[in-house]
Amino acid sequence: MIKRVLYIPLLILTLAACQFNNSSNDAVVVPTQANPDAIRTQNASTPPPAGFETVAYNPIDFNRDQLPNSYYEVTVNFEGQFTETGEEATGSLIMRVWEDGVLRRRRVILNFLGSEAISGGVMNLEAVRFENDFYLLDSNGICTQNNDAAREIATLTADRIVGGMTLALPTGVAEDVNGYTGYQYLFDAQDLIINIFATAPSAVDVVGGEVWALPEYNVAGRFGVSLNIHNAQILFGTQPVTGTLRYQYDLFDIGEAEGISLPNGC
Repeated sequence: MIKRVLYIPLLILTLAACQFNNSSNDAVVVPTQANPDAIRTQNASTPPPAGFETVAYNPIDFNRDQLPNSYYEVTVNFEGQFTETGEEATGSLIMRVWEDGVLRRRRVILNFLGSEAISGGVMNLEAVRFENDFYLLDSNGICTQNNDAAREIATLTADRIVGGMTLALPTGVAEDVNGYTGYQYLFDAQDLIINIFATAPSAVDVVGGEVWALPEYNVAGRFGVSLNIHNAQILFGTQPVTGTLRYQYDLFDIGEAEGISLPNGC
């Protein structure tokens, strides 16, 4: 089932004139081809710990709020064309989030690159939450406080972009994932929760996907999906597109305190 991502029309109207600043264009790792039927019959070389015979992260950041501090990134890449005109359409997003659960502080940075396929004219944004106060800085250096756009971006979570999955099975592979011991799981397309579309596509083909669990913390450390889509609006995009969409979630710096301060200019 495809769910609809939270759309932020006030943000689009207010910040459509933003300019690009320096931003990252980190590539999304192409996920492994999902094949749960094969996983059920293979011999696991490194089985996960007891209690992790299967996992479900719906939303993807389930249980992460139990961590005192963390940092994570969400990366999105799209390559294709605008459905109605056939013109090339590319776009990427990197979302960076620092959280301090002890002091109730949060910092969110969004950087878009490429055409307006997924950005709809939104470029670079930084939002900070200080307990019950919310600040938003656009790339023109204009700061607003405690309005709807500031609250929306400062509280934006990974699952509202990358969704999650309701069931995943272990592959028997264990590797270092962002500095932690992670176990790889694959899932069937029917178990994937998709939240990234502003309007649902007429067709979706799940090319591959994987999730890496961190049993020590009972959270997902990495999650990646590759989709072929037809005629959909993605994130803040205002025109339907057709092509290949990849997104990935990565968790870092568990328990490490980050000094979260007001954005420069606020």
